[in-house]
Amino acid sequence: MRITVIGGGKVGYYLVKTLLDHKHKVTLIEKDPDRAQKIADELGVLVIKGDGSDLNTLKEAEVDLAKVLVVVTGKDEDNLIAVQVASENFSIPRIIVRVNNPKNEEVFQRLGIETTVSSTGTIAGLIEKEAVTDEIKTLLTFERGSMTIVEATIRADSPVVDKSVLQIASKLPQNCVLVTVLREHQVIFPRGDTVLRKGDALIAVTTLDNQDALEIVLMGAAKRRV
Repeated sequence: MRITVIGGGKVGYYLVKTLLDHKHKVTLIEKDPDRAQKIADELGVLVIKGDGSDLNTLKEAEVDLAKVLVVVTGKDEDNLIAVQVASENFSIPRIIVRVNNPKNEEVFQRLGIETTVSSTGTIAGLIEKEAVTDEIKTLLTFERGSMTIVEATIRADSPVVDKSVLQIASKLPQNCVLVTVLREHQVIFPRGDTVLRKGDALIAVTTLDNQDALEIVLMGAAKRRV
């Protein structure tokens, strides 16, 4: 796939390196001449020396041929201008933008930039969810943080202990699926007649906003660490 990357900082450098490893055809735009030359020498990638928000630089990089444009400079203002110039002058199927300050993510989306990536926001969300409870742990977050796989260990006083999946099914929040029950050395794929026991580790897929509701069903209350 042909991909243009704007910004040759650490994020851009390792992004380009990874994309090249995956056999994509990459063009990098970097305005620092020394940095641009260094990356070109190290990675053997085509590097256009110039400002990614400059129309002539974008034309020189043939951004109109790119399937994906990724803008990852360290300044949100520069990223915003670069995306606006590119989207107004070229028909690029997909544009992905790095948002350094999570507060700016909503601004970018209001301006019609659908795909934004905020590493700070993502990490903060993961940490928050990891510290939410003692009994429910986030194993994986995906779909830009909207979906999560969690693990809940069933306590002796849990409202679902000794109850079947069928008995608790109507109480589960929407968009929540019980995937697996880990019981000692057994892996059980729950069915309606599967009875949950004390000590079971229950793996579930849920939307992030339903995680607290799921905890209430499984544990009786959503507990948060201070």
